Amino acid sequence: MKWAIRPILLLCALCVSTGSSLTAADGRVDISVSTTQMSEVNNSIFGMMTEHYLENWNTHDPEFTRLAKDMGVTHFQYPGGSLSYWWHYDPKGVGYCFNKEEYAQAASQRHAASMQATENFLTKFIALCKDTNADAIVNANVWHGTVDEIDRALKEIKGAGVRVASVILGVELQLGGGRIMTAEEYAERAKRYIAMLRSKHPEVKIFAWAAPVDSAKATAYSAQWNATVAKLDDIDGMTQYQWCRNVVQPRASVDEQFDEGLGELKAFMARLEKDNAALARYSSHWNIDQWGMVDLGSPGGAKSAYGGTMLQFIHTCWYLLYVTDYNFRHPGFYQSLEYMKFGSSYSHDPLSLNDNRDPRSGYRVNPAYYAFQLLSNIKNTKYAPALVSGSPEVKAYYFEDNKQKCLFTLNLDKSAAQIGSVTMNGAVLKPALKKAYWSDKLSSAGGDIRSIDKGEGTLHPYSVSWFALE
Repeated sequence: MKWAIRPILLLCALCVSTGSSLTAADGRVDISVSTTQMSEVNNSIFGMMTEHYLENWNTHDPEFTRLAKDMGVTHFQYPGGSLSYWWHYDPKGVGYCFNKEEYAQAASQRHAASMQATENFLTKFIALCKDTNADAIVNANVWHGTVDEIDRALKEIKGAGVRVASVILGVELQLGGGRIMTAEEYAERAKRYIAMLRSKHPEVKIFAWAAPVDSAKATAYSAQWNATVAKLDDIDGMTQYQWCRNVVQPRASVDEQFDEGLGELKAFMARLEKDNAALARYSSHWNIDQWGMVDLGSPGGAKSAYGGTMLQFIHTCWYLLYVTDYNFRHPGFYQSLEYMKFGSSYSHDPLSLNDNRDPRSGYRVNPAYYAFQLLSNIKNTKYAPALVSGSPEVKAYYFEDNKQKCLFTLNLDKSAAQIGSVTMNGAVLKPALKKAYWSDKLSSAGGDIRSIDKGEGTLHPYSVSWFALE
């Protein structure tokens, strides 16, 4: 059966709706760039967790491989999330090679599909990395696994020709305030892994698990855990999540939901400065093991009000651009990112199946997919901040390589704006649009997100735009 792709977005060369402000700008913004100081873009911000799609999907399918390559994925994490509690290395086993007695302790049995698998998921993961030219990040099972298991797993991955970028020493092991394991017990276990990795895999970076510092998830135990873990010797950094959590009002209209979500997104992006400063007290280098958008209190128990909307598109682009800018200001802070998740049944996932019960049904891509695809154009470039005058709702970011000079812009306002001038080191440059996505309807329907690939200086309402500077 031929697997079809059915995009959510309407990708037309020029798609214009009645009443949309496409040519008449409501305000003028001027943008200036200085390239006196620049930084290399870290390509490792384009990573993905594997988790559910190794359980449920045919990742050997050439169409799946093409989608992953076109999206710009640089590395995959194995296995990710709560699976790191239960997976084992067994080259003759199936799925994640769970120990049934151990897994029976799991509060949720949502990964039980692993025990009905017909193939080894580590072997499947290695093939996925090879097929997509992606690196590997491996999450060690520090709770139930052994040092020998992670050693043997890394040897198999590297022996197949896949580069292992880093090892994460477990996730969420601070939960329960020390009931899974205490900070001291974690540190003692981590030391054994670190010693082996430095001896046998010295090129692989090591990241220890940190407890949350953001107000939504931090507990009194978090600071105690992080202070203990931060004292570990010979690690390359620490690992934590950065989720944008939106509260959905039960009786809000679609427009009110969008406005509420945009306000929460702006607040989240502003809080990152405070959260990162808190993280920096423990380490100057971080792997963000999970990031994305999650909805709290969705009406009717729905999983999402924002998956498949322009708000998700803006969040994905804004976060990746913020990370690049933060690394410019704090070199090396963001070592790598893994988006949560590449694909399952959740509406925020960039890729999903048309029929989640039928892996033969073909793929559906959502706005986050196109956001990654658009932002992948900053890979292998240098970055410099861009200053914007004329609107606090417009943000700009400058990138260049030996072929072109580019500008990415975000317009977070309901009104269009017009770029009046772009100057770089005092010289005036002309912006030529390469791609823009926007929606001025404030709608949750994916079909209301439009794209255009011609034009000059118009910034559409609620848009992300990519310009070449000439």
